[in-house]
Amino acid sequence: MDANRQLRYISYMRKNVALATFVRLAR
Repeated sequence: MDANRQLRYISYMRKNVALATFVRLAR
């Protein structure tokens, strides 16, 4: 319903995934 919240949620999830992959590759 709230587009702004949905956009922020998607950005947060994408950021989380990127961080997780970065940590996995770093180790």
